[in-house]
Amino acid sequence: MLKINNFRIIILMGLFIVLPFQAFGLTLKIGSLAPVGTPYDTALREIGEEWNRISGGRITVKIFPGGIAGGEADMIRKVRIGQLQGVVLTTVGLNKIDSDLMTMALPLTIQSEEEFKYVAERMLPEWTRLLDEKGFALAAFDMAGWVNIFSKQQVNFPEDLQSQKFRVFHEEPEMEQVLKTMGFRVIPLTQPQVMSGLQTGMIEAFYAPPLLAAAQQWFALAPNMLNLKITPVVGGLIISNRTWARIPEEYHEEFKEAAKRILLSLNEDVLETEKQALTIMKEHGLVIHEPSREVTERWTVLAYESFSRLAGVTFTREIYKEFLSYLEEYRSMND
Repeated sequence: MLKINNFRIIILMGLFIVLPFQAFGLTLKIGSLAPVGTPYDTALREIGEEWNRISGGRITVKIFPGGIAGGEADMIRKVRIGQLQGVVLTTVGLNKIDSDLMTMALPLTIQSEEEFKYVAERMLPEWTRLLDEKGFALAAFDMAGWVNIFSKQQVNFPEDLQSQKFRVFHEEPEMEQVLKTMGFRVIPLTQPQVMSGLQTGMIEAFYAPPLLAAAQQWFALAPNMLNLKITPVVGGLIISNRTWARIPEEYHEEFKEAAKRILLSLNEDVLETEKQALTIMKEHGLVIHEPSREVTERWTVLAYESFSRLAGVTFTREIYKEFLSYLEEYRSMND
């Protein structure tokens, strides 16, 4: 009888070890800064619904939107200690995992969605490796819109912005270093501090996606926008490696394909919504300044001169050269 009972115990233990996912399912708690109802939040919820469908209901995604789980650095820490299983990060957060990931969105390099997709497709294995080494799986990655410069006084040439106090994200010391190297007077502020900073004169300019400038009403105090694509808005959905390993491997590629499909639609939705937002802002005083060829060239020269000094310091020279080689390759084929 004792041998039979022991055998039954061993069988039961084996079932708990082998079949925990099938028996109990898995809930992924994912943090995000995107406010509820924005296109970014909607896309993340669609990804969660698709993963639930693909897994036959075994995967449930619970979203913590609008920064309620903290800033990007806070959410990364919570993923590492298991309070969250995943997080949606902009380049601000991705840079905190590995500074080489800032090549995704170096200012004034990528200038079209086609350039981004060409370079990203070829750099993705390298970026995935960098994240994997730090304990994260890259489940989804794409761009969704562009960042522009908004200012109190009109900005055309770099010198125009160098004379104004320029807000940067307080959690982005790497980008702060980049912009300082470009000669700008940067003031790190959190998102809730931007409006008061504009009101008090603590800052006179900032960079942001037009949708954010509209939603937060910042453009009312900085009514000049330079219509130069500073950098794509890049986002990545990352899951801790230990959680990704708990999801049956048979679902991995299908999960990634579903997320990729939804993010492709997101970029189209954001660009369309952005056009509507710009129309409304123009009706309320926003002035959009179109850059001449000379203006664009001056900004580009400044950026590349600055990055050449930072390569090997802020990010590795090898990753930077690889990034540039793909960008130049695309442009040479499409000139």
